[in-house]
Amino acid sequence: MINDQHHTVKIEFTQEHEQSLLFTDPVAIVSTTEGTHVLACLQEVEKWTNNGYYAAGYMTYEAGAYLGKGLPVNDQVRDKSDPLMWFGIYDTPKPYPRTEATNEPYHVSGWEQECSHSAYKEAIANIKDHIALGDTYQVNYTMRLRSRFLGSAHSYYELLKTKQRAPYSAYIHDGKRQMLSLSPELFFKKEGTTVTTKPMKGTIRRGTTKAEDEQLKQQLQTSEKDQAENVMIVDLLRNDLGEVAKVGSVSVDELFTIEPYPTVWQMTSTITAQTDVQTTATQVLQSLFPCGSITGAPKKETMKIIAQLESSARELYCGSIGYISPTGDACFNVAIRTATVKDEHITYGIGGGVTWDSTTDGEYEEALLKAKIVTDHRSNVELLESIGVRNGQTKHIELHLRRLNESATKLKIDFDATHIRRQIEEEIGRLPSEPLYKLRVVLGSELTVTSQRIEPMKEPQPVQFASHPVDSTNPFLKIKTTARGLYEQHKHEHPNMFDVLLFNERDEVTEFTIGNVVIERDGKWLTPPIESGLLPGVFREYLLCEGTITECILTKKDVQHADRVWLINSVREWINVEFTD
Repeated sequence: MINDQHHTVKIEFTQEHEQSLLFTDPVAIVSTTEGTHVLACLQEVEKWTNNGYYAAGYMTYEAGAYLGKGLPVNDQVRDKSDPLMWFGIYDTPKPYPRTEATNEPYHVSGWEQECSHSAYKEAIANIKDHIALGDTYQVNYTMRLRSRFLGSAHSYYELLKTKQRAPYSAYIHDGKRQMLSLSPELFFKKEGTTVTTKPMKGTIRRGTTKAEDEQLKQQLQTSEKDQAENVMIVDLLRNDLGEVAKVGSVSVDELFTIEPYPTVWQMTSTITAQTDVQTTATQVLQSLFPCGSITGAPKKETMKIIAQLESSARELYCGSIGYISPTGDACFNVAIRTATVKDEHITYGIGGGVTWDSTTDGEYEEALLKAKIVTDHRSNVELLESIGVRNGQTKHIELHLRRLNESATKLKIDFDATHIRRQIEEEIGRLPSEPLYKLRVVLGSELTVTSQRIEPMKEPQPVQFASHPVDSTNPFLKIKTTARGLYEQHKHEHPNMFDVLLFNERDEVTEFTIGNVVIERDGKWLTPPIESGLLPGVFREYLLCEGTITECILTKKDVQHADRVWLINSVREWINVEFTD
């Protein structure tokens, strides 16, 4: 499992490789935030690959301004602390099965568009003015969607990859950001002296029935507008390839191929060219970048219009992800259908080619259609509360509802206190008059309330320390959800124990897997603070408010030398535990 490791590149170009290529543990990083250093960095990448190493990483759209061709970008709107290009240098990729399942929690909430419909309409009108003046034939106009993101970006990538089935997917963690690319488009592939590129231009939605789906496919296949767009980009790429190709070797092998994807049909064409033996992958990259399918035609003048109209940086979106091998072969995608996660926020770019025949509403709807891949998949977790019921009575119900409300607000889940309270009361009303039950309240898109009888147990209970630390920065340690995989994994490693006590990367103890920890030392009752990386349990909160316990950073040594140790939760409340070897 990747677990969002730093400096990792996972290439999943299913049309090129039988297995995924996983690049980890780089021997070096070649990266720059300065435009004047981009060409030097590409030369350094080439030196590494000439010396028997792989280079795997990305080029941002804005890097295209610094490849010596005078291509314009709006460099004032990008974050100058983020790399323009980044490549890890690796000994060799590791074959990686594509069947990996991951259940690390993630949650995406509240996608917001940076561009209103009225602003979009104004931009399209501006583009048509440029077309009327003869400045451009087609402009690929884009905008950004943004949302809050919590949890595992890699887990989210795996879900999106499965849903999208994109043939040029890739995942990157560059140490600061995580990139999730579900690209359907090949930028270029270099095998020996052959270079292949497959520009994608032309989109229509999938049908709801087989007949409608086929009708829409045929509609795209015969669309004069989409064919005209596609031909413009084919001609642009033929021209770009001509910079590195042998004279007369550029050919269009396939024109107007229709490819199926879960939400859209896409039109592609295939172009090949032959180069001299000494032509390198970085030279091919330099001649083609950025791909004409995400600029428009002609490239230079159209990029100038894009720089004037778009108010935010594209960054990796519309750039490229790929690798170069020690043999000089290379493969790169066009980084469309691509998201970037940074500092608990996610950005996703959408857009499309605008021509004279384009309509504002049609282009806007097409852009939003491309966004469905992310907007339709919000979370793999639901909120969870475990509430004790003793002889038909609940304790601390208000604290439970308050915590549930705070978590729902954080994850932007609808919260109706009256409805939840009524469901809890109805479930309690169905319970026999037994000493102890646990209510399990799950809140996501729906609410469910179930109950389970809790049997009495002998004390003290045997426990051990966990075998490895948790990451105190993991936001899901502080929110109670149905994502219990991390806790179950730790518990599974100690099968004969009642529970295990977790600790973080600073060797501070945090909590048990089913409750908080309290120790008695010199007559004081102490529990770790939330900052150590733990769930603020309801019974813990009650005891803190009562003044019974006090927060204090605790180490393993503190616990080992405590007078007594308890596991506490709101169902059983106090459970005396003893550590065993």
